[in-house]
Amino acid sequence: MDLVEVNPSGHDITVNLNTFDTNQTQHSCGVDTTDVTQNFHVYDVIWTSSSVILKVDGGVGCSLSTAIPTEPMFLIMNNAIGGSGGCPNGGNCPNNSTFPQNMLVDYVKITQP
Repeated sequence: MDLVEVNPSGHDITVNLNTFDTNQTQHSCGVDTTDVTQNFHVYDVIWTSSSVILKVDGGVGCSLSTAIPTEPMFLIMNNAIGGSGGCPNGGNCPNNSTFPQNMLVDYVKITQP
C-alpha cells in the first residue's frame, strides 16, 4: 500500500492512495490540495477490512474498497524520488536542479481501533 504519494501537476498537488491486488494491478484514488512545500498538512489513513480512506486536513479525500491489504504493515517515511518513461534515457525524469530534497515531519501518530 502506497499511502501518500505527492505528484505535482502544474500548480496543483495531488495526494494519492494506491493499493495493489494479488495480480499487482494498481487501484488508486487522489485528492487535490494546496502546495505541500508551503504548509504542514494532516494526512489520515483509515484502514479497515473493507476500505482504505485517505483524509487530508480533516476532509475525506478519497476511498478505496478494492484490493484492501489484509497482511500487517509497517510505516516507512522517505523522499523516494523517481521518474517514468525510461528514465534516465528519456521520459519524465526528476530535475536535478531540485536537489537536495527535504522532508519535514512535525509528528506521527499511529492508532488501532
